[in-house]
Amino acid sequence: MPTGPLLSIIGPTATGKTQLALDATEWLADRMNGFDLISVDSRQVYRELAITSGADVPAGFERRQGYWQRDRVRLYGVGIISADQDWSVAQFGRLARRVAAAAWRRRRLPVLIGGTGLYHRWALGAGAELNTPPDPQLRRQAAKLRLDELQDWLARVDRRRWAAMNRSDRHNARRLIRAIEQARAAGPARQTGGSLKPQPHLQLGLERPLDHLAAVICRRVVKRLEAGAQQEVTSLLARHGLQVLDRPAGSTAGVRDVWAYIQGKLEYDQLIDRWARRELQYAKRQLSWWRADEAASAGGRQWFDVTAAHVRTMLKAAVTSLESVHPETGSETDPKTGLETGSETGPVSRP
Repeated sequence: MPTGPLLSIIGPTATGKTQLALDATEWLADRMNGFDLISVDSRQVYRELAITSGADVPAGFERRQGYWQRDRVRLYGVGIISADQDWSVAQFGRLARRVAAAAWRRRRLPVLIGGTGLYHRWALGAGAELNTPPDPQLRRQAAKLRLDELQDWLARVDRRRWAAMNRSDRHNARRLIRAIEQARAAGPARQTGGSLKPQPHLQLGLERPLDHLAAVICRRVVKRLEAGAQQEVTSLLARHGLQVLDRPAGSTAGVRDVWAYIQGKLEYDQLIDRWARRELQYAKRQLSWWRADEAASAGGRQWFDVTAAHVRTMLKAAVTSLESVHPETGSETDPKTGLETGSETGPVSRP
């Protein structure tokens, strides 16, 4: 697999990750042949939930076969499957590898954007444990244990993994058993899916104070309702039936709350409050995940408070520090001519 520069933008919801990615395409326009933005979000993949999931495809992008495009910028991983289909970390990995490899061959910059930490972690090197096969004997043994015994077992075999788990995962027997499997197999497990090996890699984290975050999330919820989230959920259920609520798409924040409102179980203000609280709780879990899981950093990350003075200037300085490296030879590319430094080949053609 070829290699090349990679920008990844992480952090909780409602911190401006997509906007930063678009800004980066402007700041680096003279260094790259184009940009391939890869959405790292496990819910924005669903076509029927564009509004409710907050997919927010930027203005000017037009749908193509498998991606969205505006000028030299492409967006992958948004609205690509139906709500009755599943989307896994392995499927995301295949998408990320395919897009990144093609980008590097054409001197385009792949940009990972999104808050689903597990997907970032897989793309940047955790494929081995995620491809750990089930252990039937271990599962039979674990099935006989209480929740507290599973918690103790995991803490004994991998204290770091236990510490990185959020409260929900610690009280989910299935996830505890899977974590024990991965911890036990960490030595001999083999990485069958591969991972991205960018050179260089810049990872930027965005955050904002919780009181600011809560206010932004509430405004976003209202905006989604005004944009047609109620009609979207109604159409979703009409097309796929109530059973879709038990599928991954049905766990998208807001779907069940909107359904409760449609049934008359919630007032409009209650709907907004409940949905916003779910989004805020999710944002807190995302931030906790990133803070705990240093394995995802792939060489370190820089965090920025998006409410800080001059943050845009600081972000621009960080983004423009990313070097332009040819994926095949590792030689730098002249930003003015598109030629490799020291090369006598002609200018790079646009894809």
